[in-house]
Amino acid sequence: MGVNYLLDSHAFYWLVQPGIDVPQRVIGALDEADSRVFVSAASAFELSTKHRLGKFEATGLITQWATAVAGLGAHELGVSAEHAVLAGQLDWAHRDPFDRLLVAQAIVEQLTLVSADRAVLAAPGLAVLPW
Repeated sequence: MGVNYLLDSHAFYWLVQPGIDVPQRVIGALDEADSRVFVSAASAFELSTKHRLGKFEATGLITQWATAVAGLGAHELGVSAEHAVLAGQLDWAHRDPFDRLLVAQAIVEQLTLVSADRAVLAAPGLAVLPW
């Protein structure tokens, strides 16, 4: 059985935007036949919040979220109480609640997080595919 991946919010955005240079090792890993790719509901919350605050311009992505996820052949991952409890309890100094939740989801669901965020790469107990 292959490795299953959870896309960090920025990784998801970069994968669905035309013209973004995606590292070949990321493409190769995500395209493995026996791997599954997930996008978290927490990423939808994060990116739509940033859009509302004027920090993120991709209106089309926000309004066509499910289409973008399906276009990658990815699966949506909901947020559970188990994810939320672990996110709050992680012994990790990182304060961003979205990142904490994504890390917790990856740990609980035994997913490898695809991320370019150096702070996230240092999370304890996390498997990471660095962008």
